[in-house]
Amino acid sequence: MKVRTPCVWVGGKTRLANWILPLIDVECKTYVEPFGGSAALLLNRDPVDVEVYNDIDSALVTFMLCIKHHYHELVREISELPISRDLYRKDLRWLKDGYPGVMTDIQFAARCWYLNLNSFGGITGGGFGTGKHQNRTFRNRSKILDAAMA
Repeated sequence: MKVRTPCVWVGGKTRLANWILPLIDVECKTYVEPFGGSAALLLNRDPVDVEVYNDIDSALVTFMLCIKHHYHELVREISELPISRDLYRKDLRWLKDGYPGVMTDIQFAARCWYLNLNSFGGITGGGFGTGKHQNRTFRNRSKILDAAMA
């Protein structure tokens, strides 16, 4: 794998990417990822003329679109979120019931990433827990996203 994915996703193809990618036609002009998840395959193959990312989870699609079109704003929004069980529980409840009021796509994407990063095993709603990113200070959270996208 050349590129780390920006989030952890159940059913992700990160561990299978080195096996799957050689099976994909390198001469294709259009690449469609119907079950996008963490985008492990899309991010680790050579770019083609047309690339399509799709997933049934609209929050994940919004997050990926914000990475592509509003990366720096998303990193800034993420870096301003405190690590807190109360915020985790509130965001989890809002994600299930709908966010109250007006929230931009960037704010929504930041909250979805926050839930993924702070959920045990990356499973949103799997409980507030720690993962492989032990150092979650304000300064280092944007570095996690930067490292994934470098």
